[in-house]
Amino acid sequence: MVLLAQLFRDVQQLVVAQEHNVIHMEQTSSQVVAEAEQANVELNDATQKAARLRRNKFRALAIAFALVLVIVTLAVPSILLRRGNAK
Repeated sequence: MVLLAQLFRDVQQLVVAQEHNVIHMEQTSSQVVAEAEQANVELNDATQKAARLRRNKFRALAIAFALVLVIVTLAVPSILLRRGNAK
Protein backbone atom coordinates (compact mmCIF):
# COMPACT_ATOMS: atom_id res chain seq x y z
CA MET A 1 0.00 0.00 0.00
CA VAL A 2 2.89 2.31 0.79
CA LEU A 3 4.29 1.70 -2.65
CA LEU A 4 0.99 2.66 -4.26
CA ALA A 5 0.82 5.86 -2.18
CA GLN A 6 4.38 6.74 -3.23
CA LEU A 7 3.43 6.12 -6.86
CA PHE A 8 0.46 8.51 -6.57
CA ARG A 9 2.70 11.18 -4.98
CA ASP A 10 5.21 10.80 -7.81
CA VAL A 11 2.46 11.14 -10.39
CA GLN A 12 1.12 14.22 -8.60
CA GLN A 13 4.59 15.80 -8.63
CA LEU A 14 4.92 15.10 -12.35
CA VAL A 15 1.52 16.63 -13.04
CA VAL A 16 2.41 19.76 -11.07
CA ALA A 17 5.79 19.98 -12.83
CA GLN A 18 4.14 19.70 -16.25
CA GLU A 19 1.29 22.13 -15.51
CA HIS A 20 3.14 25.10 -17.00
CA ASN A 21 3.77 23.17 -20.22
CA VAL A 22 0.13 22.13 -20.49
CA ILE A 23 -1.08 25.71 -19.96
CA HIS A 24 1.37 26.94 -22.58
CA MET A 25 0.16 24.32 -25.07
CA GLU A 26 -3.47 25.32 -24.45
CA GLN A 27 -2.66 28.98 -25.06
CA THR A 28 -0.67 28.17 -28.17
CA SER A 29 -3.45 25.99 -29.56
CA SER A 30 -5.96 28.80 -28.99
CA GLN A 31 -3.66 31.19 -30.82
CA VAL A 32 -3.29 28.74 -33.70
CA VAL A 33 -7.06 28.44 -34.02
CA ALA A 34 -7.45 32.23 -34.13
CA GLU A 35 -4.69 32.57 -36.73
CA ALA A 36 -6.20 29.80 -38.86
CA GLU A 37 -9.57 31.55 -38.84
CA GLN A 38 -7.90 34.82 -39.87
CA ALA A 39 -6.03 32.99 -42.63
CA ASN A 40 -9.33 31.60 -43.95
CA VAL A 41 -10.79 35.10 -44.08
CA GLU A 42 -7.75 36.39 -45.95
CA LEU A 43 -7.82 33.46 -48.38
CA ASN A 44 -11.48 34.13 -49.15
CA ASP A 45 -10.67 37.80 -49.82
CA ALA A 46 -7.76 36.84 -52.05
CA THR A 47 -9.94 34.42 -54.01
CA GLN A 48 -12.53 37.14 -54.62
CA LYS A 49 -9.85 39.62 -55.70
CA ALA A 50 -8.30 37.09 -58.07
CA ALA A 51 -11.69 36.45 -59.70
CA ARG A 52 -12.23 40.20 -60.08
CA LEU A 53 -8.78 40.60 -61.65
CA ARG A 54 -9.49 37.82 -64.14
CA ARG A 55 -12.72 39.54 -65.18
CA ASN A 56 -10.91 42.85 -65.53
CA LYS A 57 -8.17 41.20 -67.59
CA PHE A 58 -10.70 39.89 -70.07
CA ARG A 59 -12.40 43.28 -70.23
CA ALA A 60 -9.07 44.98 -70.92
CA LEU A 61 -8.28 42.45 -73.65
CA ALA A 62 -11.70 43.03 -75.23
CA ILE A 63 -11.17 46.80 -75.20
CA ALA A 64 -7.69 46.42 -76.69
CA PHE A 65 -9.04 44.14 -79.42
CA ALA A 66 -11.84 46.61 -80.18
CA LEU A 67 -9.33 49.47 -80.43
CA VAL A 68 -7.12 47.50 -82.80
CA LEU A 69 -10.17 46.63 -84.89
CA VAL A 70 -11.23 50.29 -85.07
CA ILE A 71 -7.72 51.41 -86.01
CA VAL A 72 -7.44 48.78 -88.72
CA THR A 73 -10.91 49.62 -90.01
CA LEU A 74 -9.99 53.30 -90.28
CA ALA A 75 -6.44 52.83 -91.55
CA VAL A 76 -7.00 50.26 -94.32
CA PRO A 77 -9.38 52.37 -96.45
CA SER A 78 -7.07 55.36 -96.04
CA ILE A 79 -4.07 53.34 -97.20
CA LEU A 80 -6.01 51.88 -100.13
CA LEU A 81 -7.17 55.37 -101.18
CA ARG A 82 -3.59 56.66 -101.13
CA ARG A 83 -2.44 53.77 -103.29
CA GLY A 84 -5.32 54.34 -105.71
CA ASN A 85 -4.48 58.05 -106.02
CA ALA A 86 -0.80 57.31 -106.55
CA LYS A 87 -1.50 55.30 -109.71
